[in-house]
Amino acid sequence: MGYHAAAAIMGSGACTSLGGAERAAAAMRAAINRGHEMPDWPYNDAATNTEALLVGHPASGVTDGFEGLGRLVRLGAAALMDLRPLLEERGLSSRRSGLFVALAPRDAAAERGLDDDGEEPTSAFASWAERFAQRCCEQSGIPAAPEQRSYFAGRYGFARALAAAIDALRGQRLDHCLVGACDSELDPDRIDAGLSSGRIKTADNPAGYAPGEAAVFLLIERATASPRGRPPESLLLPPSFAERADAAVGVALARALTAALGDEGGEEARTGTAYVDLNGEEARAAEWGHALARLHGRSALHAWRHVFPAASFGETGAAAGALATCVAGRGLSRGYAGRQALVVLSDREGCAAVRMLVPETR
Repeated sequence: MGYHAAAAIMGSGACTSLGGAERAAAAMRAAINRGHEMPDWPYNDAATNTEALLVGHPASGVTDGFEGLGRLVRLGAAALMDLRPLLEERGLSSRRSGLFVALAPRDAAAERGLDDDGEEPTSAFASWAERFAQRCCEQSGIPAAPEQRSYFAGRYGFARALAAAIDALRGQRLDHCLVGACDSELDPDRIDAGLSSGRIKTADNPAGYAPGEAAVFLLIERATASPRGRPPESLLLPPSFAERADAAVGVALARALTAALGDEGGEEARTGTAYVDLNGEEARAAEWGHALARLHGRSALHAWRHVFPAASFGETGAAAGALATCVAGRGLSRGYAGRQALVVLSDREGCAAVRMLVPETR
């Protein structure tokens, strides 16, 4: 298509309500949904004044009985275990590798008591992130990377983590990067906050999200690296960002999309699959609709196939971007996502878009 890829995704590992990366992507394509009523979370249905059960998407068998840091470590370690065969196949060297992880925004993380030990907030978050990464590596049997960075900025944080990893690869500072995200909207504090704010979907509040959880890690390398073994799943262009400087709905998202799409080129390049982070909330739907309206006549994005991962996995918070990138990569490698994909992300800090391409070898 005439674009210069910034990095290559060699593969991914995940832990979701639908299983690991390969199974999750296949299940999402088949429109499988394992959301179910959770006995531990009754609420009062205001419409009927009767007790009802919250519907969620837990990673059953992995996170049962865990909460807080322990729950996230269970998710993260399982995702790394899913990726471990590829890491061993690629002969990953921990000396020139990096780990870049996106986690929940700092206020959501603070609800989990991260500063209970009396540390200053910045120090407490850094210490908590270090413990998370260390325990995930220990439990999965993967050597710890010498360079580790954490981003407490939700979906936007994943795009920042991806951009930082790409810069490290392009600058020859690192040869391999594990870029991922981990979050759980099923942590008790998060569920309480979601119910109190009216954001969670219930029988009397249909315009809300179903809480889910996930951890995803992508192995990325330089696009120009000498191929060893399997070809890359997909190629990455640098993420595009737009801060929320304008209060008008859809402006920031439209800017991020415009920057990511650039010159769409020929007819083949004007079709693809967009993985959009709509989750059932009206505000997200309105922003996406306004952004498409602003791009009308300047982009063919409205004609692309639109996929909504939250319909299968629920709202996965900070992990939503990494999860969408994971399933998009699988779709490109297996041919059902077309020749290119676009991961669309919107969060409080801003909007981001990640463009992905099919490798020329496929």
